[in-house]
Amino acid sequence: LQRGTVRIGTADTILFSYLLPILERYQIEFPRVEVYVKTTTAGDVFEQIQAGTFDLGIVFNAADILPKTLNLQYEVLYKEEFVWAVGTNHPLAKRTSVSFKEMASFAFAMLPESSHVRQICERRLRSVGVTINVSFELENEEAMEKVIKTNLAIALLPARRTKNSGIHRLRVPDTPIRGEVSLVLPKREYFPRAVREFVGLCRERKLPRPRRRSARV
Repeated sequence: LQRGTVRIGTADTILFSYLLPILERYQIEFPRVEVYVKTTTAGDVFEQIQAGTFDLGIVFNAADILPKTLNLQYEVLYKEEFVWAVGTNHPLAKRTSVSFKEMASFAFAMLPESSHVRQICERRLRSVGVTINVSFELENEEAMEKVIKTNLAIALLPARRTKNSGIHRLRVPDTPIRGEVSLVLPKREYFPRAVREFVGLCRERKLPRPRRRSARV
């Protein structure tokens, strides 16, 4: 593949936790292909794919938020579980279980309001009548992990991150919160080879194989 372009829209969290190794491998295999990545909201990703500005997107929970009016298709790449976590020296770290109401008296670190993961989280909290104090609004999981390691806040993190040193997973009712990370493409039969090769690498890296609605490429 001597030339080509792949334009990708995604979220900060997905870029750092999933896409970077794929981008590195793609650059090694296809050094002459130009790759452009923009982190933005899922809604913007959909609009930019529809407009032809992006070739593809990788977003959370496309099944729930992809407008039916858009001529787009999606498939699930992997499933993610989100759990509440604190630093190992946080006052709640020694508790065997914690309620949402008990958590509400502490500071929270959250993704931006535009984040779909945050919106799911806030709906869950509202359903049990809990209001929280968001002291840190951060762009990605890496920043959230660093903050909670200082024991300053509670955060919702992917379950895999709670295995890292300095992080304690809280046992909270009605968790984990589950989501899906999906590949989004225009509904059409033909895609340039540069795009097909990138999609192939994404499919190779996906984590446990869930049932999916397949996007043909």
